[in-house]
Amino acid sequence: MKNDTVKTILLAGAGYGLALSVLVYLGIGAHAAVGALTGTVVSVLNFAALAFIAARILQNASPRGAAGMAVLMMVKLGFVAALCYLLIVRHGVDAIGFAIGCGGIILSVITVPLLLAERTELGEER
Repeated sequence: MKNDTVKTILLAGAGYGLALSVLVYLGIGAHAAVGALTGTVVSVLNFAALAFIAARILQNASPRGAAGMAVLMMVKLGFVAALCYLLIVRHGVDAIGFAIGCGGIILSVITVPLLLAERTELGEER
């Protein structure tokens, strides 16, 4: 993915997350909305780290450097899982709101490439 596409996905993910947080606030309440905002922040930062590490893996020509980045990817996964556990179980962040907030980045990953794709007319070939 191009760097501009990644930035657009991150911005759209934050926007979708904020919109979902407002909907959660209106539908469920303030505690769940805080959970949705927290889920948005965690998922956007997770996607940013994922894009950064994946770019380094693809840029690195040596297998040793790529293997090091793959290990870093696994460490990131463990860190995010531990962070989610701490936020939900230890600090009482609303789990439903958190999950809804994480959905913002998923919506942006689906919609941004569709919006950025070149449109072709029917019958037109490339």
